[in-house]
Amino acid sequence: MSIVPHPPAAKTKSNVKWLLCVITGILIILVLTNPNQTAHFTAIQEARKARLPAVMLEGNSNSAMGLILEYHNYGIFSAVTGTSGTWSFGYLGRVQTTEEIKGAF
Repeated sequence: MSIVPHPPAAKTKSNVKWLLCVITGILIILVLTNPNQTAHFTAIQEARKARLPAVMLEGNSNSAMGLILEYHNYGIFSAVTGTSGTWSFGYLGRVQTTEEIKGAF
């Protein structure tokens, strides 16, 4: 009398297939919700208004901001960098600004 065990390869293939589906779904969500350049510049402008005195903001316009800042789209997330470092990160439809805004102006 011999006992033949079930091959574990069938279960492993099923787990790998589900894992690939989940990872693919997460990547698709990240790509579709990646904030654009306008969302980054709007968030930076709002953060500057909140952190800096109104007198300092009068001379700066959005067009001048575009000259010193660079938007980078990495597919699943995005960032805006300036000469002083990274100003904002964007992912899942959100934009988070950094403390670099305070020291730049």
